[in-house]
Amino acid sequence: MQDLSAALEIDQPSGKTGERSGPGRCYVLALVELPSTVTAPAQKPLAERLTGVKVGKYKLKSVLGQGGYGDVHLGVTRGGPDVAVKVLHATASRDEETINRFKREADTAQRLEHPNIVRIVDVGSSRGRHYLVMELVRGGSLRRLLDREDVPPDKVTAVLAEVATALAFAHAQGVVHRDVKPENVLLTKAGRAKVADFGLARAVDQSSLTTEGRLLGTAAYMSPEQVKGQRATAASDVYAMGIILYEAITGARPFYADSQLGYLYQHAEVAPARPVIRGRYPAALASLALDCLAKDPNDRPTMTEVAERLGTASHVRFRLARRVGIAVLLLAILSALVIALPSLLDPLCGDWFGAPAFRLARRGAHAVHAAVFSEPIGKPADKPPARPHERR
Repeated sequence: MQDLSAALEIDQPSGKTGERSGPGRCYVLALVELPSTVTAPAQKPLAERLTGVKVGKYKLKSVLGQGGYGDVHLGVTRGGPDVAVKVLHATASRDEETINRFKREADTAQRLEHPNIVRIVDVGSSRGRHYLVMELVRGGSLRRLLDREDVPPDKVTAVLAEVATALAFAHAQGVVHRDVKPENVLLTKAGRAKVADFGLARAVDQSSLTTEGRLLGTAAYMSPEQVKGQRATAASDVYAMGIILYEAITGARPFYADSQLGYLYQHAEVAPARPVIRGRYPAALASLALDCLAKDPNDRPTMTEVAERLGTASHVRFRLARRVGIAVLLLAILSALVIALPSLLDPLCGDWFGAPAFRLARRGAHAVHAAVFSEPIGKPADKPPARPHERR
């Protein structure tokens, strides 16, 4: 993980080339961790050397992913299910702060037993390497889902509702994630969301995990209060959730920048544009995204409210589709009756119970058929003429 130490004067563009506006000037003094530049070339051989190594009772197979301070391997055991094993890098295993963060991730995730949070199976240390064993989630990440254009909006909305539900549960337990982003949301093969990577999480009643001026997280999803060096709260997770929702319904994040500090400035000072919804997402989601992206944490909804509004939007679309389906089915049944009813009533009217009611129904059916198809299907059969030998 790369560190960027900066004491910069950032000028807000005034709208004219070569000019700088004095009142828009913002000063940023921060030591920013850049998790987006997570994989240094020197770390890849390290991950390859661990393939085939046994940590605890788990034998490491292929590398599933690489991060700033640890790699995730496929782990196998005799007779047991496959798991995901996160192993700290050799250098990180000698850093006390990294070890504490690693242990905190394990402790936090073990406390959060929820169907939409990645379950921790085991945690330990082997040969001086700390490792964390998690359930294996094989469906990819939310990032892959958002990058696809053929995914039904209902499916994406339902996944986001599950993410919000999981985070609301964590908040109720006094835990703030602090690094909510699509890459930290995994999907099962059935499409269920699983929130992962609580490495930056902390209890809301704890003091800041880092020194003053040090920002932890991903710049593209960082809340304004985190940028300003203030304490991260549950509202910070809501802000990140708003960015994910904005990206889902528009296909783009509300802010883009060429540098990490550019992102930080926009989060702190620039208001997001009104979302232009793509596809068939409900219009209510645009308002929800903007509510989550409020600069003032007190103006944002709670994560429970976000989950409820996402669930409502998903269910409304589902109920509408179900009602349309029912209407189409009823129309098909009615059309079949219009076509078949005259033929069904004709024989009945010739039997002994061919009462006037049946004859009236037959005439009505023929009239409806004629109105629908512009012509009758055939003249109702009259009583057959008497045979010659029957005439008198």
